[in-house]
Amino acid sequence: TKSYLPTWKPYDGQRGQLNQLWIYTPPYDTGVVYGKSLALYDGGGYFYLLDWNMGGSLRKLQYLEMNEWINNLTRCIFLEINLYNNNLKLFTTIRLIIEALPNGFYSFRPQFETASFFFKTKPETQAILILMGILGVVLIG
Repeated sequence: TKSYLPTWKPYDGQRGQLNQLWIYTPPYDTGVVYGKSLALYDGGGYFYLLDWNMGGSLRKLQYLEMNEWINNLTRCIFLEINLYNNNLKLFTTIRLIIEALPNGFYSFRPQFETASFFFKTKPETQAILILMGILGVVLIG
């Protein structure tokens, strides 16, 4: 696919630099994600990073709405949020998937993944970390 100007006007390459928002990102730069309709999304698409705070994110979402970034040709929207809880030493990734199904309905599916980095109580994890540290020293040295 190709890159566009705001409101999905075709980009002819002669109007200066494009905002990252309107540039197609190929699959090898992102990853693989599955949709609810069992369609395989190869990870390519158009990406927009929201701000770290709610006010900045709302302004960016308003910009997307004003420029019709999401329209009737949009097949699937992935909203990914990464959180870290220092008290519990947990990383959590939240992925909200909104997909336009072939029958005209929309599907909403949340996904949650949590990874613990609290190593003090797990001896096997400490052993793995020690071995990884030794391997790192050997490879660097």
